[in-house]
Amino acid sequence: MRKFLPLIVLAVFANAALLPGATKAHRAARVTLSALALAHPNADAITAGELQDWLYFIASDELQGRNTPSNGLNTAALFIASHLAQWGVQPAGDPGAGPGPLAAYFQPIALTRLRYDRKQSQIRVGGREFGLGDGFVPARGAAPSGQFAGGLVYVGNGYWVKGQADPYQGLDVKGKFLIVAGTAPRESELTGKEGEDWMSPMDVVRERGALGIVQVPTFRILSFWPYFAAGLEQGVVSVDAFNPSGSAPMVLASPALVAAIFAGEKAGGQAIFDGAETNRLPAPFALSAAKTLSLTLVGEAEPLRTQNVIGIVEGSDPQLQHQYVVIGAHYDHVGIGRPVNGDDIYNGADDDGSGTDANLALAEAFARGPRPKRSILFIWHAGEEKGLWGSRYFTTHPTVPLADVVTELNMDMLGRSKAAGDTDPRDAKLTGHDEIYTIGPKISSDQLGAIADAVNSHFLDISFNHLYDNTTDPQRFFYRSDHFNYARQGIPILFFFDGVHRDYHQPSDSPDKIDYVKLQNVARTVYAVAWALAEEPGRPALNATLPPALVTAMEQAKAGR
Repeated sequence: MRKFLPLIVLAVFANAALLPGATKAHRAARVTLSALALAHPNADAITAGELQDWLYFIASDELQGRNTPSNGLNTAALFIASHLAQWGVQPAGDPGAGPGPLAAYFQPIALTRLRYDRKQSQIRVGGREFGLGDGFVPARGAAPSGQFAGGLVYVGNGYWVKGQADPYQGLDVKGKFLIVAGTAPRESELTGKEGEDWMSPMDVVRERGALGIVQVPTFRILSFWPYFAAGLEQGVVSVDAFNPSGSAPMVLASPALVAAIFAGEKAGGQAIFDGAETNRLPAPFALSAAKTLSLTLVGEAEPLRTQNVIGIVEGSDPQLQHQYVVIGAHYDHVGIGRPVNGDDIYNGADDDGSGTDANLALAEAFARGPRPKRSILFIWHAGEEKGLWGSRYFTTHPTVPLADVVTELNMDMLGRSKAAGDTDPRDAKLTGHDEIYTIGPKISSDQLGAIADAVNSHFLDISFNHLYDNTTDPQRFFYRSDHFNYARQGIPILFFFDGVHRDYHQPSDSPDKIDYVKLQNVARTVYAVAWALAEEPGRPALNATLPPALVTAMEQAKAGR
């Protein structure tokens, strides 16, 4: 699962009112499933022993944490594809993805890595010089190289919202750096068309001729500064398809650089950062005309690639086989990082080796036959940890028509259980042996939730915990895994999740800590739910009333944002 960590000024989705939730019994009573839909012919083929065997490979040190991109992730992709080919699952990647029969399972994603020269890249302001890594770090999407110099304008959070907020009123930003601080507006506040009804700071750079953006860091960003600085050695990687045209410099500033930018400046008669930090943010203003910032970036762009892995078990009904139940998991993790107790490989056994495993087991079970009426599309997303890259790429460059996708079932962290007597606060919200969080139906489709509840009650009857099935929870799990990009496209989603625990995003997330019986039972339950969805004559409908935050996200996806 993606760590919730803002790296640059980004729009944050709104906290919206939670739809009235029905009880489990009430929701299950709203649907009547046929005996065939309640069948689960090969669920018992999913076994704890097989899941354990696979996970000890997927989460092994040899795969080095499956970073995106990396040889370890590519090895995992070949491992998945070779099993799909062995079981007769049809490839559903992009034609011409590469040489060899397994390449047909891959959907290539073009990337660019920017590596910056730490000796030559620098910022000068107020008579002081700041180096790359200690004084500033480039944000993703920054210009690869160049020299930039101009005046400075402080613009608060930098968002212009028609009729509501104009931090640029009376300010000339052409040829100047925007100094941006504070919290971005909630997504529900950014209604209408981008560029006409609202603009982000980067829109202003493009539309009004500003030179670039210098971000004043939040405390959270500062707490992760060592990771950013260390990451400069590996370079800044981005997805080519997501990069805006006309790249401009965007950097995160250290406190020392921020202090140098504002030293001696006054707003409303009050000095700002004059030798001491302050949490009080002034109104937007132009800094002294004599003060300029010069930025030199010396970098080299290197083309790279990664891939989603996609396979299909074709449905048996000639009328319904063109429709798809999508089952997904992300097979990447965060790679090699800061050593903890001498271990620097972040294996990601639960996150999301467990979902990767379960998806393999589901593919094998469906491939055995009998086949349900609709087709089942299995996808392993790359780059979830980087910002939901793989799911965003698939939903904007689909290999099957998105209009034919009935639903998406997402599995991200399935295999950990809270032990009896565990009082570690980091495990406080970890689910038990017979429990799993389900997220999405109350937000997007009560009908999907009712189907899942009915299937579960007639099968293993594990406990579905709806704690996070809303758009208002501070943890924001609805937004933090790959299902979200499907929800943005108007597809009903159901996310299975065991909860955050002490080993989340740590080298200690290892396969020996997985509850393999729980993983087996959750995977079998997902199999049974997918079978029912593929057998039912109709497809689950979106709720008539959706949370405003989801409505806005769907509008933005439709507009290509």
